Amino acid sequence: MPQEAHVRVATGCKFLVLVQDNKDTTTPTVTVLERDDTPPRAALPRSPTNTHTYRVSAFIDTLKPARGVRFNLAWSYGDYLTDVPVRLGRNVALDAAADALVTACDRFSAPRADHSHRFLAKYVEAVRTLRLCLDDQATATTSETLCAVMLLLICQIFVPGTRDSRTSHSEGAAQIYRYRGQLQARDEFERKLIRTLRGPVLFEALFNPNISLTEQEWDALVGCNLADSSLEGKMILCLARGASLMRRGGFVLDPQRWNHDRPFCPHLEYEARVVRSDYLPVLTSLRDRFYAIDETALRQSSNSELVADLQHCHSLRTYGLALFVGIVLNYIVCVAAGNILEIVQESQRYAEEIILLARVGARYRPVGASLFGICLAAASVVSSNAETKAIAKELEIEYDRELSEVYVYN
Repeated sequence: MPQEAHVRVATGCKFLVLVQDNKDTTTPTVTVLERDDTPPRAALPRSPTNTHTYRVSAFIDTLKPARGVRFNLAWSYGDYLTDVPVRLGRNVALDAAADALVTACDRFSAPRADHSHRFLAKYVEAVRTLRLCLDDQATATTSETLCAVMLLLICQIFVPGTRDSRTSHSEGAAQIYRYRGQLQARDEFERKLIRTLRGPVLFEALFNPNISLTEQEWDALVGCNLADSSLEGKMILCLARGASLMRRGGFVLDPQRWNHDRPFCPHLEYEARVVRSDYLPVLTSLRDRFYAIDETALRQSSNSELVADLQHCHSLRTYGLALFVGIVLNYIVCVAAGNILEIVQESQRYAEEIILLARVGARYRPVGASLFGICLAAASVVSSNAETKAIAKELEIEYDRELSEVYVYN
């Protein structure tokens, strides 16, 4: 299914971005219609009439195509973001979270010496305001409060030193989902939110034992509507099946125990091997799709640097994520069956390939390639080669540092 992103700006301009798997070719189709060529935010004079007007205008600025793949939030973190501006002013938690996220993005266009202090102050205030909303039954389970959690998940990426934390807003998002019960989405905005929520909760659950949903809740959140024909859908479905096995085995991914003193769950061996076997053709197809891209031809045929970057970055990130999923599923097999030389060597190859992709993806840092942080972390842990491990760790630190340092948009 295509992902659509509509953004309306103050002048009434509109753009539409489509990222769609093309059954007739090996690469996804990326289209930008009515492209908005408004200059970046630093060049826009703004005369806000009040705080709300400024907040809406500033948030819209983070979504404009002129920011490019490196800095555009919606193209990296979900198309639900394009619906946020019209919902500002309804919920204090969402307003505070939006303020924090806009301040985090200020470094891209208007860096200031006190940026870190200003951002952390806004972030702390947003967390405080969210807690107040969660204590109120009338606001705790609204889509705006859930959206506030999602915005704080993005903000957390920009907070130094939080990547290794086991407690994140994904845990809170999972709890909100549980408190809501298995209610149907109330509108398209909430459908987008829940669809986007699956990813952060699933990835957090791989590492965080505090995310403990029942089998029924887990299937409803992660497994529902993912069994589609797209390669991305199949990839996430296999990862969800792996996460379900981990829940049944009572273990999570622990970097400290990855190669030594890890749990042993032989009763999961058959199912773990089946999931891995089902996933290998998906990984092969994603690999073929990525390496089939001819960047020169892509840029000539698209007649747009932006469209070419979107298509290349999409395939790059998807394949990098696919290698990460391969590492996770291999780990689960080793937990169930012990170290198997073939699988250990395969994971080493995945780690080496992640390093190659991360170097290519450096052009899309900091936001466009932020996904590689978790991929490099897995590569550095799983690698059986000291040199590969050191390179992966060094690149991971570089990616993390770029997310928390000041950049000038150009």
